[in-house]
Amino acid sequence: MSELLDEHGYPQEEVTKEQVVSAYLQTVQRTLNRLSDPDLKTRRKALEMLLVCLLEDDGVGSIPPLDVLQAAWDDTILGLVLRCLSDTSEKCRELAVQLIQKVADCIPEVDVTVKQLVPVMADLMGT
Repeated sequence: MSELLDEHGYPQEEVTKEQVVSAYLQTVQRTLNRLSDPDLKTRRKALEMLLVCLLEDDGVGSIPPLDVLQAAWDDTILGLVLRCLSDTSEKCRELAVQLIQKVADCIPEVDVTVKQLVPVMADLMGT
């Protein structure tokens, strides 16, 4: 998030929401990349880490504000988590469902989540 600071370490005057979302996504990018790792344990651990990164307050302000979570979820994270619904591991599929459910419970608008989730569920059920 250092790109949001000026040369003296103070916040820039005008920081856009897109900059904040982009900076937040950079902090979780390694975890997001691990969702497509060939190793089952790595994928499972990434889903567990996302549950913590996105939803659990660790006391040091790591949980994103709801508007940042909403934007990051809708634009990037949701698509990656939806792929995990067809994972070969039942545990990864279960964690993906838990993550989607918990994020949907937190964010103010779930229309993007529902629009992307319904076709995936229909494909998985074979209809």
